Amino acid sequence: MLKLADPCATSRKMTKTVGIGGVSRAGKTTLAVQLANQLQNTLLLALDDFVLPSVQLPRINQTEDWEHPLSVDWNHLFSTISEGENNYDYILIEGILTFAHPTLNRILSGGIYLHLSKASYWFLRLQETRWGKEPKWYLDYVWEAHQVYGKPSPGISKWLELPEFHSAPPFDPALDFIETI
Repeated sequence: MLKLADPCATSRKMTKTVGIGGVSRAGKTTLAVQLANQLQNTLLLALDDFVLPSVQLPRINQTEDWEHPLSVDWNHLFSTISEGENNYDYILIEGILTFAHPTLNRILSGGIYLHLSKASYWFLRLQETRWGKEPKWYLDYVWEAHQVYGKPSPGISKWLELPEFHSAPPFDPALDFIETI
């Protein structure tokens, strides 16, 4: 009797692709970097690295609108994910718009959402200095855009919501979650 090799025995295990989302200043990057340092063979993708050139960005009140899904080069992100699936055990994708695209939601093995109260958002965002003094209307817009585009989609079957990251870094629950998906 001829025995065939078990294709599962020699192939790589399936890549786990995990989205990490939350409003601005929620701790997405901090969590993603920590997880990437603890998980073996991980590709970390920041959506900020996939923003379109300034001239192609949508605008609101003559200001570049990074809070809208049209600001992301989704095709470039999807091709990067596709390439990574051949080489990595884990792909972590972090950003404010991580849950904003239906195709990305279908690709994700699971999602981690970092909850931040509006009061904490305002407190942390007013301390932010990278972009200079931002007008109140824009900070309001960032919060409102997050309510529309930044929440986990019902299309993501497995996701974990973590409480205010800044009060207790949720590294262990996030790692446990990733191991179960």
